[in-house]
Amino acid sequence: MSHVLGWFVSNFGLKVPKRSNILDAILDSDSDDVSIGGDPQAASNDTDSSEAGDDSFAYTEDGNALRFVAAYGKNVVYVEKQESFYVWEDTHWQKDANRDRVVGMMRTLARRMFEAALKIEDETQRKSAIAHALKSQSDKAIRAAVNLARTDARIRLDAGCLDVNPDLLSVQSGTFDFSQK
Repeated sequence: MSHVLGWFVSNFGLKVPKRSNILDAILDSDSDDVSIGGDPQAASNDTDSSEAGDDSFAYTEDGNALRFVAAYGKNVVYVEKQESFYVWEDTHWQKDANRDRVVGMMRTLARRMFEAALKIEDETQRKSAIAHALKSQSDKAIRAAVNLARTDARIRLDAGCLDVNPDLLSVQSGTFDFSQK
């Protein structure tokens, strides 16, 4: 524990929760509306491959946007006022100013869609799924899906929701709650 951190803990008796963030409550509030898959702590590359080939999503760019939100919605938010995505980095929300992270996540999802399509037993459905998965790997389709995903209410966040609690201070090792003594 650093000297400054030790001083805060000894003088204020602070509890340092592992992940205390207002965004968790906001994102969890709509959890009944979507099945979230994949490992929520590994948003950059991991998602459940069964979701990538989920038949409940249309073979369209909008369907891909819905797949993206279903797979990564716990770890990605879009703040309209800032026109930016934020990605959860185990301890904090990191701004993805040029969308490299979310584009990379969609690329991973498109590749997993192809892998899932190969496993479909029905030949007609398999061919259709493979064709869509291959088309989904193009730059245009990836960027279109990310662009559509930003309009999904499940990941949209009003900038007014950020930093609403003046008693919380996030640091690399966690979040200090200055309201607790």
